[in-house]
Amino acid sequence: MAQPASMKQIGARHMNCAVHIMEWSNKMDLVAYGTEKGEVTVQRLNWQKIVVFPPPGEDVKVRSLSWQHDEAIIAVGYSNGQVSLLDAEREESISTLKYDEDIKKVYFSKAINAVDYRTLYRNKTELAFDFFLPPLPPLNNLGISSKSQEHKSFAKGSPCFLVVILKNGKIFLLFLGALKAGSIDMSQHVSQPDDFEIFDAHLSGDFNAMYTLVRDGDKIKVLHFCNAILKEYISPMMHLAMHCANILETKNLVTKPLQSAAINMFYFLNTIKGLAKMSYYFEPLIVPVTAEEALRQCGALLMKILELEQVVDQSVNDMKLFFSWLCVVIVRLHQQDIPEDMPQLSTQDTIYLAEYLNSIEDSVVENDDGSVTKRKFNLEKVGQYLEDKPLQQTVKSDVHHLWQKLLERNECLYNSFLLYPHEKQLSLIQQRDKMFVAIDSVFEKPNSSITLEFQLDFICTCCSLPIEDSTSWSSIKFSFLAGIKRESDLMAIAIDWQSCLLMEFDQKFSQLSCVIINLKPGPFTKELPLSLNNLRFVDLQFYNEEVLSLLLLQENKDKQQSYFMQFSLELMRDKFTLHLLPQNLNLQEILLPQSVFDVVDFGQFRGMDNICTSLAVSGSRKVASILSDKNKKMVMFEMEIEDDDDELEISQNLTI
Repeated sequence: MAQPASMKQIGARHMNCAVHIMEWSNKMDLVAYGTEKGEVTVQRLNWQKIVVFPPPGEDVKVRSLSWQHDEAIIAVGYSNGQVSLLDAEREESISTLKYDEDIKKVYFSKAINAVDYRTLYRNKTELAFDFFLPPLPPLNNLGISSKSQEHKSFAKGSPCFLVVILKNGKIFLLFLGALKAGSIDMSQHVSQPDDFEIFDAHLSGDFNAMYTLVRDGDKIKVLHFCNAILKEYISPMMHLAMHCANILETKNLVTKPLQSAAINMFYFLNTIKGLAKMSYYFEPLIVPVTAEEALRQCGALLMKILELEQVVDQSVNDMKLFFSWLCVVIVRLHQQDIPEDMPQLSTQDTIYLAEYLNSIEDSVVENDDGSVTKRKFNLEKVGQYLEDKPLQQTVKSDVHHLWQKLLERNECLYNSFLLYPHEKQLSLIQQRDKMFVAIDSVFEKPNSSITLEFQLDFICTCCSLPIEDSTSWSSIKFSFLAGIKRESDLMAIAIDWQSCLLMEFDQKFSQLSCVIINLKPGPFTKELPLSLNNLRFVDLQFYNEEVLSLLLLQENKDKQQSYFMQFSLELMRDKFTLHLLPQNLNLQEILLPQSVFDVVDFGQFRGMDNICTSLAVSGSRKVASILSDKNKKMVMFEMEIEDDDDELEISQNLTI
């Protein structure tokens, strides 16, 4: 039988530069890591590099990265405030978010099991509007790598939240990485807003709350924010987020066929307009008026696109006519006979050409010195549509057109909200930007509704740190695991160099079980080996819901030794104390440390060959990687080796 502590080294490699952060995929044997150069590299367990993503700018560092559950998508946070969604499989960037502050952390939440939330919602709503409509055909993506005709949208895959944490304490949620789904400004919820630091923030396992870990002055605190909308409206949000992601994808009108993109955009916005009418499900998420306005502006853009197509066609015909006439004139000026195969202009064509040249309006050109130059002869009508300024030559209306006559005679019909506006003075770029503003207004509602619903209902003081000694803050290591099999949320916090606080919240948030494990011997601990004295925490991470992976360091005067240990939480279950929630707690005053040496065998401490600095583990893939030699050496391990494996490496014996 495989033991949690059994492990086998499967490779070690000196890296070209220091590695700052690592993360394992839960789906494939892939590890992603960010280097000091700002690069993000994805490689296999056998060290084969899959892709290297360059930094987004000079001197930009990787702050955080996270794999999307069961997908090949990586969220990467950079020091310049950029968050990129990278597709390791297609080797391309899917989406980019910009923030005005350095990134502290980004991560994908666990996958949302849609079956748990959608049964009632599906039966009552989904059949009402899109069940009978065929799916839209995919757009030809002309601006992306042509490895495949089908471009994988970040809206696909396991539904989840993307959480972005800024160093200034602001937290942002995005559903499917697209729909803004609320935010929290931690400076509004700490007692010392001028002296605080955020370490981490995580959604609860049932997505109805947010846990945050902060330093508030000299206190390390866990704050809990409940939010009823997040869970109650998760299915409507999922539907809205899918359309939001599709709209964001379609927004890139430069690399899409214009008319097809506009029609698809109209389809998505019209669906959102329909969702807005189901107020029972979408009242906190969509304002009907803003949805209607976005649809109108999309209709106006579609009309502008059709207008541009007509201008292009007409310009082509006019140019053909003009150059045909010009060729004839040139031949006549040379007093040569006109060839029979040269097209001849009819009297009607000549009259039309004369009227066309005479009707060309003055072209106003602004010079660099601010002066204005007017040119009478300007055949450029198409290029003006691709500039961010009003059209200089607008399309003339057909005065004999019956619909145009009807609108001119009926002002109330012309201004009716039922008709999409045709703003003749706007260029295509201006009309597009106007639509984008209207679309942004549509998606402001869910963000504001969820933001207002975050309510602080619990503050837990974990410990106090000497405020004058900032080196103590670097001892704060932490890991969070949202419940999957167990209906509880786990949190591990190294509150100082030798103490780790384990916290388990039930998902109803009615009780807290917690204990402090200590690396010092207890009063009843048998004599320790010399090699296990003076241990301290270097890094920690949940391997799964039952095991916490620990990276430890022993410091003596003349020697340092690193240790790795798989700590089974079950060993401490009987040591946990139970506290009813919600009530504010000061765990430092009510918890007594429990020595780790009282519950584990000394053989569980596996000595490392080098001084180790950080680790990354994955219980689903049964792998671990450890950095050493100033983050320039990576060692990989296969975990939970079967006992009958010939290459099984037993943890080394320790000298007493």
